[in-house]
Amino acid sequence: MQMRSTALICEQFQGDTAIEQLGQMASETFCPMSCWANNSNYSGYFNQGCLDRVTLSDVGGSALEVDRRKQHISQVADSYYLVKFQLHGMSKLQHMGRESILHPGDFILCNSSEPYRLSFKDNYRQTVMAIPQAQLNTLVSDVEDSVGYTMSGDSPVNGMLSQFVSSLMENYNTIPPDSFRRLEANALDLLVTSLEASKALGSKEKRSVKDDHFMRIKQFIFLHLSDSRLSPDFIADIEGISTRYLHMLFKSEGVSISRYIQYLRLEACAKKLSDPQYNRASVLEIALDQGFNDVSSFYRSFRNHFGITPKQYRVKTLNS
Repeated sequence: MQMRSTALICEQFQGDTAIEQLGQMASETFCPMSCWANNSNYSGYFNQGCLDRVTLSDVGGSALEVDRRKQHISQVADSYYLVKFQLHGMSKLQHMGRESILHPGDFILCNSSEPYRLSFKDNYRQTVMAIPQAQLNTLVSDVEDSVGYTMSGDSPVNGMLSQFVSSLMENYNTIPPDSFRRLEANALDLLVTSLEASKALGSKEKRSVKDDHFMRIKQFIFLHLSDSRLSPDFIADIEGISTRYLHMLFKSEGVSISRYIQYLRLEACAKKLSDPQYNRASVLEIALDQGFNDVSSFYRSFRNHFGITPKQYRVKTLNS
């Protein structure tokens, strides 16, 4: 992320190259991303200022689509939390396996280390507060539990934070630079209060959504065991999440995702080996059919798991 001076940077975009210019500035300010508009006459603006360690950006314009993918994430080393405040129009955000709709006054917390898709179907205005992840993690426990959920502006604390951030941007040029650090502390304090209050009120619902997403991933794995492409990267691409988040979901299982896939494949192979209907299928054919593409690895993992070779397992179970 490119940090700028305390002077407000203001850019207007209009004409044939407007969307490219906006995309370039947004990528330099937040993180690499792709921007496009269905209307060739896109027009918009981008204002940016820096408090102390937190960056504030005010972005607005006509209908726009924004996409941040895994290839964009690999281009940067620094990670930020992006707090997106919807000030005008509506937006739809797909992030961390969730889809959220933001109305004026609402805001949402995003993780720049995870893919997301942002859609503005009409004229919009958003103010984005970018916070280094390490900084917010020291202020709030389990920040990831709040990522991707709409924080309604109808809540008094959320509404105060949205108004405060909006006021900061509108009065940025008249604020003495030596007040920036204190105002940043005030904004972060309100954000922490909002996040903590939200976790207290909605932790059960959030866990349920997370669990539902995890269950969908496990169902996807089960239904695609025979696909040799099945891997953490393949699953993350299909689900629109990062491999880091995928591994985090499986951490609660006490097993890595690769081990989980291997376990299901071994169990599926064992089931076929013990089924008389598959008598005419060789052990190799069964292994390949369940997604194993390394024969030596299959034999080794099967013996480690069941204590005997696949052929011994077949004879033992069929005779019994």
